[in-house]
Amino acid sequence: MYDSRENCNAIIETESNTIVVGCQSTVIPSSVENIGACAFYGSGIKSITIPNNVTSIVKNAFTGCDSLTSVNFHCQIIYEWFSKCPSLKNVYFGPEVTEIGSYAFSGCTGIKSVTFPSNLTKIGSHAFGGCTGVESITIPSTLSTIATDAFYGCSSVSLVSFHCQKIDSWFKGFPSLNKIVIGDEVEEIGKDAFSRCSGLSDVSINDNVTTIGEQAFFGCSGLISVTIGENVEGICKGAFWGCTGLTTVTIPNSVKSISGNAFYDCSNLRSVTIGHSVTFIGGSAFTDCKNLSEITCLATTPPQCMSWAFYNIDKKKCILQVPRASISLYKKAEQWKDFTNIGGLPGENFYNVNDYLDCDVHLTGQGSSFESPSGSYFLLGVEAVVKNYSKHKIVLERVEFFETGGVTISEIRLVNNIEGYRPNNPTILFDISGNGKKPSVLPKMKVYYHTEVGEYFVKDSREPKIQEDNTVDYYYYTPISWKSLENGYDLSTNPITIVKGSTIYVTPHRENNQSSEGCAIKYTLDGSFPDSEYSDNVYYTIYHDGGAPIYIDENCTLNMIAAEAPYSDNGESAETNRGWQISPIQYNVKVVDGGTAEKPFTTSEVNTLFGTLMPDSITSTDWYVKGKVVSIKEQFGTKYGNATFYISEDGSANNQFYIYRAYYLGNTRYAGQETVLNVGDDVVVCGKITNYRGNKLETLQLQAYVKSINGETSGIVEVQADANKDDAIYDLLGRRQANPHKGVYIRGGKKILIK
Repeated sequence: MYDSRENCNAIIETESNTIVVGCQSTVIPSSVENIGACAFYGSGIKSITIPNNVTSIVKNAFTGCDSLTSVNFHCQIIYEWFSKCPSLKNVYFGPEVTEIGSYAFSGCTGIKSVTFPSNLTKIGSHAFGGCTGVESITIPSTLSTIATDAFYGCSSVSLVSFHCQKIDSWFKGFPSLNKIVIGDEVEEIGKDAFSRCSGLSDVSINDNVTTIGEQAFFGCSGLISVTIGENVEGICKGAFWGCTGLTTVTIPNSVKSISGNAFYDCSNLRSVTIGHSVTFIGGSAFTDCKNLSEITCLATTPPQCMSWAFYNIDKKKCILQVPRASISLYKKAEQWKDFTNIGGLPGENFYNVNDYLDCDVHLTGQGSSFESPSGSYFLLGVEAVVKNYSKHKIVLERVEFFETGGVTISEIRLVNNIEGYRPNNPTILFDISGNGKKPSVLPKMKVYYHTEVGEYFVKDSREPKIQEDNTVDYYYYTPISWKSLENGYDLSTNPITIVKGSTIYVTPHRENNQSSEGCAIKYTLDGSFPDSEYSDNVYYTIYHDGGAPIYIDENCTLNMIAAEAPYSDNGESAETNRGWQISPIQYNVKVVDGGTAEKPFTTSEVNTLFGTLMPDSITSTDWYVKGKVVSIKEQFGTKYGNATFYISEDGSANNQFYIYRAYYLGNTRYAGQETVLNVGDDVVVCGKITNYRGNKLETLQLQAYVKSINGETSGIVEVQADANKDDAIYDLLGRRQANPHKGVYIRGGKKILIK
């Protein structure tokens, strides 16, 4: 039985509510659920609305509808109903649509633009495959699932607007794509998201994005400008590899790490600015950036660089600009030190001495020494070649000698008073004369000079002492550098993790193993620079007996500088006697209430606290960690005496911590004791922690031991043996012992302990 209800202009099979014949003016009634085979074949229909009551349309229902140009959808799921409809140009999606199935519009070459509904959650495989006419697409925030090949063959797509949380590789390899709009809803740009989209020229990443995934813009050779948002924390491996059109990049202060190959072969890149939070630059991150002429790094501590980070960059021509107070650190840091031209940041009103002035002082070989009736007399020629890298000329004031080895210097006569201009290297010549034998080596000296605009310079890395006559001391002896933090903390980890209320001991180390006794440390705990002025937030400590103590009881940012000697012979303080070293050492200090034998860490605490360890860095503190045994990779055995296993808080696979080659109870090699490990055992482990190759937190090999197993700490049955009994006693190698000493033995087939 059939009907034509609600003036629909169609024939409906009454029992199944199926349209079996439609025409050009058909309106689908609200009671119809299905559209049958070839229902609209040859009908000449131009547009149609699919209401939400329609749940099934036979695949060939609209075959031969060569005039169909527009479809309005209000059904929940769209299946493969209109594939290969070349005349279809306009598709409209009502809010009822939640899913577009596989091949739904495949081969619809007439569709130009697609805007998805606000409730859409899924787009299936090849849903728009081969839609060569589609030029623009808008992805809504509700979309959680899009098949990788949903838009395969959409060769004309030039504009995509994204409002989803994560952008995946849906448009990988689309050369026609020349513009993307990344909405505020986007938080992550996934792996290969725009890989080989060579038509992209300008990309702006919003401030809500936190991650730029691996090879996200790999091979985008047309990309000439990229703006990275202020909340991006990591630039993953190969993210901008081969973006040969890029000329300048600014990495914001939010970024903490730049992974390997991140900007590999960006051959036209000319300038890079690296934010102050970057601590790690991966291998080959900037390799083959052959035209790079300027790098500005705002980090006060030089980021750790892996192999070939700046390979094939002309380090003689490329200018490296860093905080002036940190220049000496960069000159010592691996890979950074390879740059010839290291200078301060533009606009800083503070000069670090080492960067702008250097001085090579030596005897010229000229001069004489002779005997007179009144005694010996000498005259020596001295040459000081001053390398002046500042923008201003320098004026020599005077030269003073001290620590002359007993030789009396009676006169210093300047041969010239040279004013040096950049880039000249002026030579200062002067004669020294005095009584006694001619010295064979140059005594230590002070050179006083100033610049035309009032900046002062010294050779080493300390802030100069300004004299009343506006001159400056030039100290010609070994500068101070940092060696270590003692008392279980070291400089290989940043942040430093310490137990609440700890005292750390800082060691300023002088070159040539000179004594640091009496050196002064000036520091702050609020992240500010400890300048030369006394204030409430600046603290002082003195190096004596192996370290300068600093007490810390809460999280802080520790900045430290040093003076070579805090007190002069007349009791003056270091503030007025000698200049302070102006290259600060900065560490973030995390204070934890735990990790001790009395309060061991849980495995989740360990993973949280030490997850920021640099690759292969090691804590010099022995931390205590508790947990249940999850799995055992290597049981305790007498061959190696150690074990390898995983623990977690509850014995599950969540928040596991790897115990690698840890010794037995009592920090001893296992010798066959009865107690061994079993899955589910409660254990406490003590030892050093490392981040193995940056991939796994674990205890350091043979630098940890099992403190207890289910509360037991010895692993043997304690039996008080009587050494005078006739029962035979054997050692653990089976040798009979007539007079056993203290230790573990075997008697009657059982282990005993003789105390």
